Amino acid sequence: MKNKAYHTIADLVGIPSERQWFIEDPKKYYKENYEEYDDRSVSEDEEDTIVWIGFIIEMTKDKTLWGMDHSFYLEDFTGCLEEILPEGLTINEDILNEDESMFEWVEVVNKDWESTGYVLACFDVDSDGFELFVCKKDVLEQLKEEAKKAGHRIDLAHNM
Repeated sequence: MKNKAYHTIADLVGIPSERQWFIEDPKKYYKENYEEYDDRSVSEDEEDTIVWIGFIIEMTKDKTLWGMDHSFYLEDFTGCLEEILPEGLTINEDILNEDESMFEWVEVVNKDWESTGYVLACFDVDSDGFELFVCKKDVLEQLKEEAKKAGHRIDLAHNM
């Protein structure tokens, strides 16, 4: 059941099927991406976490997700976001206040994007950082359901 949910998530976030093998063979994936996991203090026996972080690794490779620390400055936040935006979607920097934090910025961006159908979402990895990605609002609802089935959480970035 978990693997089915994981494959659905992978399809929804655009990870090609030939790169979804990390779901079926997390130990091998861990070995091939050891540094990424070591940086996050994930051990080889944490297979479920290996798969969950595998989404982040694969999406980062595709420049569809960017991990951000909550202490980012506004220019870092907008610069990183621009790297993962779908074509035609923009960030209105004029509505963001550099004296606020990422928690406020993600909420302001989501409010600004309401008419576009896009949202700024996040994989919950139990850290103080944000694993941000952009998706359609209706896709987010499916992602939330599938993540819950797998015992994880994906939500609007400002709900993290």
